[in-house]
Amino acid sequence: MLLNENLVTLSLQSGALKTSNNELNNAIHSIRVITFKNLDLSLDNLIGVDDVVKMIGNPASQIDVNQDRIFNQEDISILLDQISMH
Repeated sequence: MLLNENLVTLSLQSGALKTSNNELNNAIHSIRVITFKNLDLSLDNLIGVDDVVKMIGNPASQIDVNQDRIFNQEDISILLDQISMH
């Protein structure tokens, strides 16, 4: 189960074909998976605005969600869009 994992990567090779030199020609490169544990910074088993605020205040916990190599307002907006208010 991924609930308690900090670092998870995903590698997909669906639809990939091997070339004559035995390399995959259509593989998707590994993608970092953002786990619940990465986001639950308040350790209350919930993910909410308080966790995003803690992330903003601590560079070590900031996640480049859109993978543009910087943590900025766009990443914060993406995270906030994912939080359910129910």
